[in-house]
Amino acid sequence: MNSMIYSTGGGYFGVSFSLPIDTAMRVADELRATGRVMRGHIGARTQPLTAELAPAFGLVAPLGALVVRVDADSPAEMAGLCSGDVVLSVGDAAAMPYTEVQDRVANASPGSRLTLHVWRHRASLTVQVGVAANAPDIPPKLVVHPEAGEVRFGLELAQRKGGLGIGLSDPGLYVQAASGSAQRAGLRHGDALIAVNDVQVSGLEDFDAAIRSIPQSDTVALLVMRGSTRSYIPIPPRVSRRTALTP
Repeated sequence: MNSMIYSTGGGYFGVSFSLPIDTAMRVADELRATGRVMRGHIGARTQPLTAELAPAFGLVAPLGALVVRVDADSPAEMAGLCSGDVVLSVGDAAAMPYTEVQDRVANASPGSRLTLHVWRHRASLTVQVGVAANAPDIPPKLVVHPEAGEVRFGLELAQRKGGLGIGLSDPGLYVQAASGSAQRAGLRHGDALIAVNDVQVSGLEDFDAAIRSIPQSDTVALLVMRGSTRSYIPIPPRVSRRTALTP
């Protein structure tokens, strides 16, 4: 079923977007019965685990949902989920595409419970989580291209240690300027750095230690907050794996 069309000129031509007829029928049935559509959520904001990001978390296949934020007092927080976790599947043990993870959570009835198969710190575990109603999705950001020999991926960082406040006065690690790989990744002045892969960072020493612990032939995933939105951004390997293995 076509749901919308994109056209630069305003005419009825261009790129059309559609949704599966099963979804359209379910939405129609719910609207007729209750006047609204109920979608399940667990309070975990996610993005797809792409081929660029997967190596940073010790995975090969770009499957599952990468957690970038867990809402306070949400079912996900109560279940122990945290940013950097990868939800590989819902219900079934086999890893599934991101859209299927989303659909299974969204189609679950509020008040029910789901079994999540999670990848954390390069090991698997099973989590039971409750389902609440309605939560927005956060779009992912994807970047490519490394640059060898960079210091901190071309980031100029500032550490703020002041008391809690609003915006950039909050304590933490912030981007002052970005060049090279960081600039191509879309990082910019004022972005806050929250984590490197699944390791939380709050200062320059934390950031540098986290970077040193990652082989230069591995992808690095930076968890960035811009405004109220968090998203993991992949920084590709600083050297090729073949170069890293050369004696």
